Amino acid sequence: MLKHMHRTYSIILFLLIAVSLAACDNDEIQYRGILQNRPVGIAGVWIIGGEPYRANYNTVVSQEHGPLGIGACVGIEMNRGIVTRIESENSDACNREQPKRR
Repeated sequence: MLKHMHRTYSIILFLLIAVSLAACDNDEIQYRGILQNRPVGIAGVWIIGGEPYRANYNTVVSQEHGPLGIGACVGIEMNRGIVTRIESENSDACNREQPKRR
């Protein structure tokens, strides 16, 4: 009986870990807001819409809609807590309603 319970708990634990790992793969977030502060260069903490976002040297930067200066509307894509892309946006894009980061 004890051996059977141990095996059942092992299977349940395995399934919980598998579900958690699958959920982590879909951890992409997109957000846009007004750039309030940024590091020199790319890597470091960017303050967008009052929230801190961490970029690294692998973060892709696009300035197609203007420079990424303070006060600019910017869009970001994140995966697992790291910004993967930062891009300038048209100023009206920041006026659209969007959910805040959790």
